Amino acid sequence: MPSGGMKENLSKSHIQMIASAAGLDLGEWCQDYDGFDVTLSSSVDYSPARYGPKIDVQLKCTGQEAVDRD
Repeated sequence: MPSGGMKENLSKSHIQMIASAAGLDLGEWCQDYDGFDVTLSSSVDYSPARYGPKIDVQLKCTGQEAVDRD
């Protein structure tokens, strides 16, 4: 698997772990025309005017080949 694919999988796994711990639903987009990779949402009624808030997220992952250790 190319390093770009590994970074993408790592990003998606990390956000899935956060969403699961927070009790949120995670929706993934097949095409990210608007720059969004996933949508986090909740079905909790937070107040009379706030039912089911959602947030769109763009995922990023970077890496480096070597790490200098002293």
